[in-house]
Amino acid sequence: STLEMKLCLARNESITIISYTWDGPRRARLSLKPLFAMRPIHDVIHEHGSMIQTVSMRHGEVEIQPLPDLPPVVFGHSGVFMGSPDWWRRFEYPVDRNRGVKHQEDLWTPGTFELDLAPGQTQYLVFGLDKLPKGFSAKASMERACEVLSALDPGEDHSLVVRRLNI
Repeated sequence: STLEMKLCLARNESITIISYTWDGPRRARLSLKPLFAMRPIHDVIHEHGSMIQTVSMRHGEVEIQPLPDLPPVVFGHSGVFMGSPDWWRRFEYPVDRNRGVKHQEDLWTPGTFELDLAPGQTQYLVFGLDKLPKGFSAKASMERACEVLSALDPGEDHSLVVRRLNI
C-alpha cells in the first residue's frame, strides 16, 4: 500500500494544491493538521495569547485569520474539518542549531482535516490567501501546472540532472 502526495503551486493564482492518492486494498482515512508559524522568515515564534481562535466554515471551505494584520487563509477540501486551535511546541531545526542560531519554535494549528481515501482515488487540499476563485478546480489546475513544467523538459537527449534543472 502506498500514499502518493503531490504539491503544486497553481499557475497565475496565489494557491497551493496538495493531492493525495491512496493505493491500498481498502478505504483509508487521512488526518491532516496544518501548522502555522506566521512570522518573518529568519525569526522563530513561541506560544502567545494573540491568536484569534475564530474559524469560518462554508461548504467545502474553511477560513481562518489567526492574526488581524495578516490576510485570511482559506482551505478548500472535500472532507471534514474539526476545529481545535492549539499550539504545538518545541519544533527543532537541526541545521539552525548547527549554525548557532535560534532553532526551536512553537507552531499553531486551527484544527484537523480528515479526508476519506478510496483505492485509486485522489483527494485534494487547497489553500490560498483571502479567497479561492469561484469554480476553481484543483485537478485541472494541477494538470495545467504539470503540463507547463513538462514543456520545459529538454528531452531524453539530456542528462536527468539537466532535465530536472530545466523543469
